[in-house]
Amino acid sequence: VLWVEAVTEASGREGVRDRVRASLVRGLARDEARLMRALVLGEREGAGELRSRFAAAGLAHLLALSGLHLGVAAGAVGLLLARLGPLRWLLVAASAWGFAVWIGPTPSLTRAAAMTAAAGLSVAVGAGRPHATATVALAAAGTLAARPDWLFDLSFQLSYLSLLGILALGAPLARRASRGRSPRDPRAWLAGGLAVSAAATLAGLPWVVSAFGEVPPFGPLVNLAALPLAGALVPAGLTAGLLGAVAPPLGGLPAGPISLAAGALLGLAEIGSRLP
Repeated sequence: VLWVEAVTEASGREGVRDRVRASLVRGLARDEARLMRALVLGEREGAGELRSRFAAAGLAHLLALSGLHLGVAAGAVGLLLARLGPLRWLLVAASAWGFAVWIGPTPSLTRAAAMTAAAGLSVAVGAGRPHATATVALAAAGTLAARPDWLFDLSFQLSYLSLLGILALGAPLARRASRGRSPRDPRAWLAGGLAVSAAATLAGLPWVVSAFGEVPPFGPLVNLAALPLAGALVPAGLTAGLLGAVAPPLGGLPAGPISLAAGALLGLAEIGSRLP
């Protein structure tokens, strides 16, 4: 991401973005390409039918760049730079903001970038991992200071409501479900995942009903299968895009695995959208 920012300054943001996009979608079918553009670049132009399908399945949040996408990218940076020790957390913080600036700030992505940067800086200076609720409050305060109109933006509201629902209800329930069980126990993973997904859904339920007039009751269950796929597609897509921007002949190498995973996610969204 830092490399992309440097190249962007030299050759123009759109030129780099065009090369990354071309490499990202190389070898993919139309819907797979639209999905990867939304997952990695936040581009949803021409994806109206795809967005409707994901919304009906309870997966609309996957197409809005947020903590899932930025968390995966920041985690990859942290792992790649592990030998740098605490310094790597400064680079994680910088890469979080670099990614948000490069993609273009949205309420959910700005929240995720602010939280990631705050956590990275806190660990880097030796203060330890910050309290989650305090970090959410810091991100909200900083965002609204710059963009007070976002208080009335549905994306802003749902982004914070879902996260607060996870912190207040989902995480405690997940810990209780896994108490006394091995982390490898699939029952603990299933119960914890359902608790987190259901809490995120319930927290924003009145706003979703008001805005869209319908609720996908099987959304939390569909998310259990969808999130691992999306979590794998984000770093794979970033790798394909950046690799192709640096060395175009290499950009299409990950197309096969990406196509398989993207096809599976699209199929899951189709099944989810047909549920009551």
